Amino acid sequence: MKPMPVEYYRAESIEDAINTMVAFPGARLLAGGQSLVPMLNLRIMPVSHLVDIKKIDSLHRVEESPDHIRYGAALTHAQFEDGAVPDACGGLLRHVASGIAYRAVRNRGTVGGALSLADASTDWVTAMLTAGATIIAQGPDGSRRIPMRDFVQSPYQTALNPENEMLVAVEVPRVSSSCDWGYYKIMQKPGEYASSLAGVLRDTERDVSRAVLGGGNRAPVLLEATAGILARAGGWTDQLKAELSQAIASDLAQASRTGEPWEQHSWTNCVLRAARQALAGKASTMEQSS
Repeated sequence: MKPMPVEYYRAESIEDAINTMVAFPGARLLAGGQSLVPMLNLRIMPVSHLVDIKKIDSLHRVEESPDHIRYGAALTHAQFEDGAVPDACGGLLRHVASGIAYRAVRNRGTVGGALSLADASTDWVTAMLTAGATIIAQGPDGSRRIPMRDFVQSPYQTALNPENEMLVAVEVPRVSSSCDWGYYKIMQKPGEYASSLAGVLRDTERDVSRAVLGGGNRAPVLLEATAGILARAGGWTDQLKAELSQAIASDLAQASRTGEPWEQHSWTNCVLRAARQALAGKASTMEQSS
């Protein structure tokens, strides 16, 4: 199947892209196209106008400050994987990027495109929530900042106005040198979407502790009680595992995230493994399970 005929326009600047979106209601932005193009081919997302933003220089910039790093929306997964851009999270972002799909996808897919799509099974949605990122959006009335915890409202739905607003950058807080993290995915085979994925970040020097459950075709969940236990945890013990299991169940109930017994087991196991990685030190390999 091939897509419906579309009008193609290459934007020269962010303002040019936004003005084109306003002029042609229903227009969609094209960056890496790794999700959008297949959906067009399947006619899942009929679009009359495509606005190509890949060549906009400002979307490829990396801006560093003492407290955070601001990543342009058109930076590719491969640039994170290859270390071509600095990692604000002590290796977490590079680790996450290296496990996204396949290299051909990572060469073209962009961090901004993945976040704007807001597929709950994709890595950046969970990873950026774990990192405590802030989305920088721009529209006709200027720019605004959206905390990642408020950005994804449900699968494929974000806080962006799809008619006239675009994600232009992601701002990620820097972590200390003592920060530890864990990231775990459950999938049938490498390269596939994960059925469950979890991220844990613990930075005692900056008094930061986060635990996030993603995947399952649902919006990611911040696990507040779980993060609280991890903040004061020492080494991994059976008692800690039991406490974390109870906290995860409580957090999921608080978020009204229910499922079949096997799903609950999968979610809990995913978070526990990410937590164990974090307590053992920075994760160095992508684990996977069938």
